[in-house]
Amino acid sequence: MTTANKTLAYEKSESLNASLNQFETYVEKVRNSWNVPGIAIAAVAKDEIIYQRGFGVKQYGSHDPVDPHTLFQIGSTTKAFTSALVAKLVDAGYLQWGDRVIDHLPNFTTSDPWVTQAFLVRDLMAQHSGFEHHATDDLTFVGFDRVHVINSLKYLQPVTSFRSSYAYVNNLFIVAAALVEKYTGKTWEQALTQQIFEPLHMQESSATKDGFFTAANRTGLHVQLDGKMVILDKDWPFHQWLYTAGPAGSINSNVLNMAQWLRLQLGHGTFEGKEIVSAGNLQFTRTPQTVYMAGENLPPHPLGGIGAFYAEGWVYAYAEPAPIVWHTGGTSGCATVVAFVPTANVGVVVLTNLSGTMVPEILAQKFFDLYFGALERDWNQIGLDKKQQAIAKQTAAAKIPPSHPSPPALPLSNYTGTYSNKIYGNVTIAVQSNKLIATIGPNQVKVNLLHWDRDTFRWCYEAGWGPDSHESLTSFEIQDGKVTNLIVEFFKAEGAGIFKRSLGDNVKSSV
Repeated sequence: MTTANKTLAYEKSESLNASLNQFETYVEKVRNSWNVPGIAIAAVAKDEIIYQRGFGVKQYGSHDPVDPHTLFQIGSTTKAFTSALVAKLVDAGYLQWGDRVIDHLPNFTTSDPWVTQAFLVRDLMAQHSGFEHHATDDLTFVGFDRVHVINSLKYLQPVTSFRSSYAYVNNLFIVAAALVEKYTGKTWEQALTQQIFEPLHMQESSATKDGFFTAANRTGLHVQLDGKMVILDKDWPFHQWLYTAGPAGSINSNVLNMAQWLRLQLGHGTFEGKEIVSAGNLQFTRTPQTVYMAGENLPPHPLGGIGAFYAEGWVYAYAEPAPIVWHTGGTSGCATVVAFVPTANVGVVVLTNLSGTMVPEILAQKFFDLYFGALERDWNQIGLDKKQQAIAKQTAAAKIPPSHPSPPALPLSNYTGTYSNKIYGNVTIAVQSNKLIATIGPNQVKVNLLHWDRDTFRWCYEAGWGPDSHESLTSFEIQDGKVTNLIVEFFKAEGAGIFKRSLGDNVKSSV
């Protein structure tokens, strides 16, 4: 049977209903395997919503069911909305994909003058900047704004050559949004609402913190820590990071609204007879720019296909029976995916309320397998195996605390003072309850420095779960009896790990 005939066979209502019944059974199996409290799914084919349903509950331990109107944080699937807004700027003649960024944003600067001159608009969203993966993500976590994130690029040290390899960053989508704001005269959130949400009838969607937490029908946010389910309530102090990083990941939506977004994508930029984005420029947002994963004998991975490439806020994967365009999203509490097969005019969106899980990709791939009548594969087991491999790798790489740690070389008071660098600003260290406490960022975020060995300490956010890990260490440099620098391992890969101590804070003491 040809691919076309397979597609037609599964468009017949009887066959489709049988596949969807099988799919629902699989969804519950996967949800229970990964202990996901709630899932919402919608599918679109030939400009129609052919499936919509919620599974499980909004909050772990409750009985309030997820439904198709339940609001989730969609995370990095937001990136494609930002690239669509840039595509609309190209449509309007404000810029071209091949324009230099500095010709539109003269203050755009990187640490390398040649890279600054060579950076094109299309490079902003192609994930080949040369920066470290997730570089400067913590700036938003500790309270810095978008202007600071953009300005910090001039101090950010590359780890590879420009355009040479894939590296996932969020900060450059904030630069892309600055282009949107310059030429629309609106904030990114306003432009998003007026140019995409409103014409697509996505009335239940938003891109602000209040838009999520004031919604009557929204999901809870869940993370798993040491095998335990943790619910991040409204008072968790770090929610704003997502909405500051907005153009890279802050949209709040539900599967019904996201189905409208899929209709636009499958309609080549046209929705209900009206062109929202030109077909050519929308197609450019899905055009491969950077090798994401490729090569012989790739291990099976849901949505991975036989080779995948990052485009402009989308991933383009060569798969059977046809290429899949997709992107995942992860927030502090949700994991999501949007995926579609342009040549077959079919797509699916999966929203879950547990972070750090492969469930969205597993279910999206299973949906396509059933839709096309593909070879049966248990993607759930493949995902669980990958999870165990990752846990084993993490365990093997874990730093083991010394069995008999040496005490600090100096009294704790000698480590106090202000340390600074050009990206993260000041870190102020004080002694409280006989331990060192660091304060960082505009939000004055507190970090416990828990003693590890001699002048090395663990970096642990005081308010609970954060982007740190048990392996994140911080050390002090001492020269001639004086503490000179603070080295934060968590920031070292960005070239931002060294914080120099203010001269007036140096206290000489015998070692």
